[in-house]
Amino acid sequence: MFKFCFSLFVLVLASGCNSKSMLKLAGAVESLNKDLVEANKVLAKSNVDLSNSVTRSMNAIRKLVDVQEKEAERKAKKDAEKKAKEEAKKNRSWYEKLVD
Repeated sequence: MFKFCFSLFVLVLASGCNSKSMLKLAGAVESLNKDLVEANKVLAKSNVDLSNSVTRSMNAIRKLVDVQEKEAERKAKKDAEKKAKEEAKKNRSWYEKLVD
């Protein structure tokens, strides 16, 4: 951006404008540069805020996935225990029929 502004300044200088116009142009270019610097600071802060937000979201998602995995493991264990009890009950009744 600085190169563009400097080139514009040189172009106007080469066109033969009077010094009063040149001072106005230089002031406008300086003002534009200050505005661009300020906008860059705001953009940088916004990027940091966005990055932090994404990090927090990813951490929350990771925790949610961990909780879901633990819940699935607990449910699978509970289902396996239930199935084992049912199988034991079937085996016991089969054995009791043999004994009788």
